[in-house]
Amino acid sequence: MRINHWAYLWRCFWIVSSFTISTSLLAYVQNRSIYGDKVKWPHRTIAINVVTGNSSNLSKEEVVSIIKNSLGIIGDSGWQQHSNLSFTLTIDAAPAKNKNDIYFTKSGETFAGLSCEASGVIGKTETMYRQSSGEVLEADILLNDNCFFFADPSAGAMYLGNAVVHELGHLLGLGHSEVADSAMFYLLNDGQRELHSDDIAGVEEVYPGNISKGSIRGVIVGGSRLPLGVMGGQIEAFSSNNGQLIASAISDVNGNFKISGLPIDDTYYLYVRPSKYLAILPEYFQSSKKDFCQSGTNYRGSFFQSCLASEQGLPQGIRLYTGNSSIDVGKISIGCSQKVLPEYIEDKELESNEWQVYDDSTEIAGNSVVGIFTGSEINAGTGDVFTIDLSDYEVKSGEIFLDVKLIYQKLYSPLRLSILAQDSFGAVLENQNTEGYTENNYGEKNFDIIEHYRLQSGRSGLNRYTITITPDGQAYSENDFLDASNFLDDMRYYFLVFTVSEKLLTSQYKVISSKLFPTLSDNQSCLDGENTYSVLANIREKENTTTEGAKSNSSVASFVSCGTINFIDNNQGPPSVGGALIGFVMALFVRWFYGLASRRKIAG
Repeated sequence: MRINHWAYLWRCFWIVSSFTISTSLLAYVQNRSIYGDKVKWPHRTIAINVVTGNSSNLSKEEVVSIIKNSLGIIGDSGWQQHSNLSFTLTIDAAPAKNKNDIYFTKSGETFAGLSCEASGVIGKTETMYRQSSGEVLEADILLNDNCFFFADPSAGAMYLGNAVVHELGHLLGLGHSEVADSAMFYLLNDGQRELHSDDIAGVEEVYPGNISKGSIRGVIVGGSRLPLGVMGGQIEAFSSNNGQLIASAISDVNGNFKISGLPIDDTYYLYVRPSKYLAILPEYFQSSKKDFCQSGTNYRGSFFQSCLASEQGLPQGIRLYTGNSSIDVGKISIGCSQKVLPEYIEDKELESNEWQVYDDSTEIAGNSVVGIFTGSEINAGTGDVFTIDLSDYEVKSGEIFLDVKLIYQKLYSPLRLSILAQDSFGAVLENQNTEGYTENNYGEKNFDIIEHYRLQSGRSGLNRYTITITPDGQAYSENDFLDASNFLDDMRYYFLVFTVSEKLLTSQYKVISSKLFPTLSDNQSCLDGENTYSVLANIREKENTTTEGAKSNSSVASFVSCGTINFIDNNQGPPSVGGALIGFVMALFVRWFYGLASRRKIAG
């Protein structure tokens, strides 16, 4: 059903930016109503009605197949395959009243009389929800029929499935994300048809029920004198097993957060930072602030660690496993600085830094550390040297490896780093990643590095390695994978994780030993952000209504609308929107690959 525009209370838009490549990070976000309620369906089976007519010469069969794959009715990558939701599908000749339609249109205030480029709008989702609870009543996905969509995934960003998967996320109640490669990433890109673990975690938070996944919750707090919850903090969970950003969340008005959908049998490190682009978040978060540090400066990204001075720069790990899959970490402080271990700084002057990875009291191997480089160290190419002694660690049968996981790109640290490993004789070991980065199917570069070095069986003096982390002498260009300069950090730091793994017959590596954290210590006694002040969420008071009737009753129903707009200045971030666009505006920037741009030009 085409919903009338009498009650637009917030909108979200995909903003198209031509000929740029970009990636960025933020949390999965659940949409909220203007009253602060979470917007979601009251039931787990959702009926979708598809109208296949279009001007892109896509056949009925092609449109239906793409939508079925996006929903997960067929294939293994859609929403149904990664949630406890299910969908039913009908096909109709036109949008129908009281149905959740997906259809192509050239009409309406957003599309009418404008080319795809002129309007900039590729598609949008309109959701009607109940004011009293946020319960979704109906949702429609409108695809701009002035735009030319493709049925072939190799067509790039304008493959129809990219837009449909993203808009279905909005239909389910998810807001925009800045997690690279996620379907809800606020820039349209050539991989959005595939769900990222952050998308899966998001839908699990909205519609819980997967008992095989875990969760981490806590409170983001600032204020050394008067502790206060901090709204709009981004909390990102990095996996010890694979070094990847698995999922993330955003703190509410009281600082509370919960990251759901986390695979168990893994240890997670939490990284907390302020939101980068408030404009893409639900209106609820629009009043978030970050100028809580000395002299009104902004708090910055930092890892969750204990209050002990001896553990500065040593992030705490949160282990999730069967029987202990839901953890409350307590209060996590915002950070006004990036803390590093004092001994690490002192040992930079030494040729070798003995780094404890093996704990003989537990016979467990594993550790992690935050490192940092100065400008002079980068110019000189001076590396950080870690000597890893595993000679007392008993290596059992099989192919066992020391894992070195170097994370910095996902932290937006302006560095290019390399790993050099030497054995106990000083011989240089061969790296698997010879380029210093990996590249996915869509041409995106990942500069974070994971290397594996074979350990000798038994307790062997040969299991002693020297690991050197070296800056390449020049920072990477943000244009390699960014189009928004304010994502780059102002410090050059990295996160290093050591684990031990076994190489399986599938050539995959399974972690068999990582650092243990028997107890967690929250930050109640060492809160940063001395100037933290109270901030209220951007919500309205609910209207006094005694009955809740039909959707057409504006006293009980409101709208969420999400769409796609063209041409912005990427250095400025999401544009401000006023005038006819009432209330909240979420901006989703569309990423264009060079090849796609030329293909689209040829296609006319």
